[in-house]
Amino acid sequence: MATAGHRPNRIHELSQPKRITKGFIEDRHSVYWVDKLPPKPGPDGVTVCVLTPRQQQLVYNKRVHQDYRGDSGVKATPDVFLIRPSPIWPVSGAAKKASASAHVENLARHKPVHRQYMYDRPVQTFIPESAKKVEATPRIEALARAKTYHPLPILDLREWDWSDWNERVPKKALSAHCSGRIEDLARAKTLHRDFSANRPIQWDVAPSAQKAQASARITALALAKARVSLNDEYDPYKVPLGAKHCQATPRVQELAVPLPRKCRQKKIV
Repeated sequence: MATAGHRPNRIHELSQPKRITKGFIEDRHSVYWVDKLPPKPGPDGVTVCVLTPRQQQLVYNKRVHQDYRGDSGVKATPDVFLIRPSPIWPVSGAAKKASASAHVENLARHKPVHRQYMYDRPVQTFIPESAKKVEATPRIEALARAKTYHPLPILDLREWDWSDWNERVPKKALSAHCSGRIEDLARAKTLHRDFSANRPIQWDVAPSAQKAQASARITALALAKARVSLNDEYDPYKVPLGAKHCQATPRVQELAVPLPRKCRQKKIV
């Protein structure tokens, strides 16, 4: 607590409750949400909505144009809305005696059908008498007959015997010889001259490979990387002093520079 004669600290100020501003209105328990209270609440306590002049203008129906004239020739007013009494109205004598021009008569003619247009055929086709009396040719009668199939020479399982084959095969088929082209097609396709078959999983190692000796370079590459000492605490992240004083060559510096087309100067506002 702040003593008398001293300015209260920040914590003391934050601990004070928030003051209610002037003109504060407590929330109304209503189903409506309005920005402000209506000027004249209803006698039963229900919220009365007041329309703006623009809303009142949109409520009215669309008025007839001031220059609109009905069939009777009377000019329409905002208070008078003219409606045609009937779709039939009297025709003037001048309109009855008028004669159409040549262009109007040309436009009044219906559009003719194309000369190659064919109308839909009726559902029931009428056969002419000439088609009823026509006689089919022998060729058409031969084509009209159903095709007859000879039974296939398939033996049942109980009749399947190797000894009966020679008796059932025709003699011409037994003495037939195929042509040279069929013999060429019957031969199996040969492998390419450079084709190498898959090597077996296990194969014999050549004696020369068994007696081979590694060179000094291969022996040096096969050795593990030697450290200074096994007892030293080696730190792989420590940068040596020689690498710290190293300077890049002009070529390396040239390659490190970004491309000019990817460089743009910053805008200073």
